[in-house]
Amino acid sequence: PCGGDPVVGRPSCRDAVGRSWTDRGGGVAGGERGARLHRARGFAPGSADARSNRGTVVYRPPGGKPVESDYQDFTLSATYANDVARADFSVNSDHGGTAAYVEIANVSGESPIRPIIGHIDVDIPDIAFVNGFLPDFEGIQGRLAIDADLDGDLKAPRVYGQARLRDGLARLPEPGLELRGINLTAYGRGSDRLVLRGEAHSGKGSIDVAGELGLNPQAGWPFEMHIMGKDFQVVRLSEAQAVASPDLLVRGEHGRIEVTGTVMLPEAVLEFEELPNSAISPSPDQVILSSPGDASSRKKPKDLAITSRVDVMLG
Repeated sequence: PCGGDPVVGRPSCRDAVGRSWTDRGGGVAGGERGARLHRARGFAPGSADARSNRGTVVYRPPGGKPVESDYQDFTLSATYANDVARADFSVNSDHGGTAAYVEIANVSGESPIRPIIGHIDVDIPDIAFVNGFLPDFEGIQGRLAIDADLDGDLKAPRVYGQARLRDGLARLPEPGLELRGINLTAYGRGSDRLVLRGEAHSGKGSIDVAGELGLNPQAGWPFEMHIMGKDFQVVRLSEAQAVASPDLLVRGEHGRIEVTGTVMLPEAVLEFEELPNSAISPSPDQVILSSPGDASSRKKPKDLAITSRVDVMLG
């Protein structure tokens, strides 16, 4: 049964192979009983394997239609011995393939230091499948590749390698925009920070992004981004058109975001049609209830604490 889980794996039963846990310490083998077995001073040594030749992952967004994605050759294995846990994962689909492993030592917590090593390799020639997960966008395209190693401590990991999105394209129907030439890169050089670079084109202009992300959850994932652009189209509708040239600095940590800088609007055109004579403004004491499907009635996520000091200039 799927229950209320937003993400559900639905393997083809006739192709699913094996799911077992072997307790190497107490001589007990098999299924859920072995998986729950533990010792007073930590976890029971053992291993687990799961494989599926093909199946479907179903994502059920709140208030939206379910999105399905088929996969092939899914494998997941996990081992625990000598206070070291390791997991290996791989999956393929029509969209591309992913393989990864991670190994963590001192899992029992007897030592404050928990060394970690790992690797991830992703190659997705076309990310069009994400359209179903992003309802505000249309026509998403691009190639995603990740090749990165991980080491250091669980609380302060270090990354070597990069993640890259190339030749991206996306349309936003509400503001009437088409974002072209989207290129995003995040790479690590063995420190506790990721270097971020990006660019995109809209209308006759472009925008560039440069910054860093700290890989430190205890510090609240601190980040800093510099956003610069020239004549970047931000609205393109029949009743409104605008382009912007931003020069912004965005900093954040612990769910707090600060935005400073300037935004130049070299061009902004608004055309309002005259309201008909029958249009009457609601009285101050009138309460308007939205229908269940309206965006205003949907449950909104918790707001971020955002402060801004941005000068907007027309010219």
